[in-house]
Amino acid sequence: MSAYPEVTQCYYVTGSADFILVVNTGSMEEYGAFTERAFFPDKNIKSFSTYVSMQTVKFTTRINLDVS
Repeated sequence: MSAYPEVTQCYYVTGSADFILVVNTGSMEEYGAFTERAFFPDKNIKSFSTYVSMQTVKFTTRINLDVS
């Protein structure tokens, strides 16, 4: 996924999914084109689910290092 500029975050996770991607495109048409390039040709990808963010409720990259 590192080769795709649309992918801004990629996490290898446990649970029902293997990876979680954060993908940024300008439209759903662009997202569809991305999936056709990135997912469909890869025989290791059996399925994927898409969740669309309707609104950012909270976003931060701050990590609280105060251990007191």
